[in-house]
Amino acid sequence: MPSNSVPPVRWDTDPRLILGWREKGSIRAGRVPLHKGVVNDIRDIARGAMARLVDGESRQYEPSASLTTREEFFRIPVDGLPARKPKRGQVDGTADSAAMLSATAEPDLLDKIPPVDLSDHSAFVFYGLVFDLQGGGTVTFVTKDDPVRAAAGFKVSLFGADKLKLATPPLVSLRAHVDLVIGAQEVFVLRKAAFEQLFNDVKVALADAPANIEEVADTLEDLIVLGPDAVASLQAVATKRISYAVRLRALSERIAQIKPTPASVRQQLKEMGNDPADLLEGDTFVFDESNVGLFLDLMEGRHFADQWTGERMRADRMSRHQPGA
Repeated sequence: MPSNSVPPVRWDTDPRLILGWREKGSIRAGRVPLHKGVVNDIRDIARGAMARLVDGESRQYEPSASLTTREEFFRIPVDGLPARKPKRGQVDGTADSAAMLSATAEPDLLDKIPPVDLSDHSAFVFYGLVFDLQGGGTVTFVTKDDPVRAAAGFKVSLFGADKLKLATPPLVSLRAHVDLVIGAQEVFVLRKAAFEQLFNDVKVALADAPANIEEVADTLEDLIVLGPDAVASLQAVATKRISYAVRLRALSERIAQIKPTPASVRQQLKEMGNDPADLLEGDTFVFDESNVGLFLDLMEGRHFADQWTGERMRADRMSRHQPGA
């Protein structure tokens, strides 16, 4: 399999360390000066992430899709990043993703944070290792973690080759893994949860859940009625569980595509081994919180028959099959 194309990193220039935090609902970042003695170790972290991109399987981002850890990654064009849907009456939506891009786009223009001030700073939500690119521009290797809080968690720090001895406790602790690689044109997602929390904040997904449920009900209006108990159950669950809130974003488009009817829903539920009464009462969707997952699975088509055994299976990868790809 040919290697994936990746940003052409310049390993001969010094990296920068940026730390990001939330302020007034948005993301801000600052730059922490680095001593040359730590540069090679930081390069090693970024090189490890680049190796995963070169050797891993590149996939198209889909809201319901999951990644196989350390084997796959999403490749997302910056101009295709999801943004918060506009409220009714608004012309434009809030581009939540833009805050993260702005925080990583021009690292050398960020305010410096002296290391001695780190422990007094507000909680950090990510850190980024910034490298120059051949031909200009930068790429940022992002990990969703608070490296100051992580370092503070060490009670005793030791080092030594032959014998361990006490070392000065660290101010910052950087992990070996990277969650996202952010370039000017593309974002490479190695850990999906980090992407969704930094680019479309958890609070955004949860806050948008009622509007997304209303849109689902509108889309179903001429097909199957979404009863008030079903609406209440969706609201109760989706405002608490981020995974369900994210799935609701794309549900209206899916419903418009499949155009379910009471008859087709009953048939599909029977084939899944479920009682139609789990979701339907007459021609109306009626279900409680325990069956919200079943409703989403049904609409998304997550259940299928094993091609060899005929056994009913549930798909969690939720990525479109592309023959020949």
